[in-house]
Amino acid sequence: MPVCPYRPHRCLRASAALVLAAAMAPAQAAWDWVPWRWPVLDPATWDPGCGERRFVQAHASGPVYNFGDEGEQVRFALGACAASRGPLSLQLDGVLSAIDAAMHTGAGGGRALGVGVDALLRWRLGESRRWFVEAGGGVQYAIGSSFPADGTHFQFTVIGGVGRSLDLGSGRALQLGIRWFHISNANVLPSNSGYDSLQLTVGITFGEPR
Repeated sequence: MPVCPYRPHRCLRASAALVLAAAMAPAQAAWDWVPWRWPVLDPATWDPGCGERRFVQAHASGPVYNFGDEGEQVRFALGACAASRGPLSLQLDGVLSAIDAAMHTGAGGGRALGVGVDALLRWRLGESRRWFVEAGGGVQYAIGSSFPADGTHFQFTVIGGVGRSLDLGSGRALQLGIRWFHISNANVLPSNSGYDSLQLTVGITFGEPR
C-alpha cells in the first residue's frame, strides 16, 4: 500500500534525503579531484617559511590615471614573503597611504592618512621568473577625512597588475609594475562611494626569489 497519501511527511523526508545525496556526490567528487588536478591549491604543498625564496620588498605606488573625481592616494608599502610554492608566492604588505579626498561633485574634501594591510598572490612567469602577474586585496582605514569624502573611513582594497623585476645584483632587484587599484566598503555600510585608478608601482626587493 502506498505510504505517501497517508504519511506525506515521510515522502518529504525521503525526497530531501535523495536530493541531498544527489547534490553531495558530485561535490565530493569535485573536492577529491581538484587537489589532484591542481596540487597548488593544497595548503600542505606550500612552504610557509618561503625557504630559499624568502624576500622583503619596499615599494611605492601612485595614480597615473583616475577613473573619476574622488581624489587620489599614493601608497607606501613594506612587505615580505609569507608562503611560496614553485613560481607562486604570497606576499603580506603593511601599507601607509597619503590621501587627498574629494567629493564626486568636485567639492573640497580633506586630507588623510590611510593605514592598511594587503595580501598579494604573485605568479612569476617563464624560466627567468622576471615577469609576474599579481592579484590580491586587503583593508584600509583612513585617519582624518573619509575616502572618498562622501564615503567611509573603513574600506576594502582590490589589486591586480603586471610587472617586471630587474636584477641589481647581490640579491636585490628593482620592481616596476602597473596596477589596477580599487577601494570601497563593499556595501557593508550605507555609503559605498568607491575609487578606481591605474597605478604605477616602483619598488626594491631584497632576497629576490629565483
